[in-house]
Amino acid sequence: MGVAGQDSLHSLSDVLQEIRPEGEGEKKTNIVTDEIEEKEVAIQMLSVFIDELGVAFYDYIPQAAAILLSLTNYTANDSIRQTCVSALPGLVKCYKLKNGLNQEIHNMARSYNTNIFNAMKEETETDTLISQVAAVREIILEVGPGFLSQDEVT
Repeated sequence: MGVAGQDSLHSLSDVLQEIRPEGEGEKKTNIVTDEIEEKEVAIQMLSVFIDELGVAFYDYIPQAAAILLSLTNYTANDSIRQTCVSALPGLVKCYKLKNGLNQEIHNMARSYNTNIFNAMKEETETDTLISQVAAVREIILEVGPGFLSQDEVT
């Protein structure tokens, strides 16, 4: 997505930097356009597919994870950030249904939680922070006991 300027096309993130409220640490600007609304609806539908298909969604976990993880720090809209982090625990559950508990699911959960923690460092919206913490909690509960310990799962 870009914004047409005088002689060139500027990225949306460049434009958002220019219209940001004064003062560091203030709330982020929340942009709502038809394109962003369609993106949010698509992510919500992806989340529904993950939850409803369960183990049948297993083959699509890497592609879905790439999309969701890349949007956990989407600067233009907080609803997209919330929807993306809320869908990640479903991917962990889907993997667990197919493979059970093993080292790979622990690696997956650590990767997702690291991504969420990094997004939380930049987050200013309280509702989004709540969604991020809830997602981390759900991932930890899904993986179960032993996830936070240093022991390797065989």
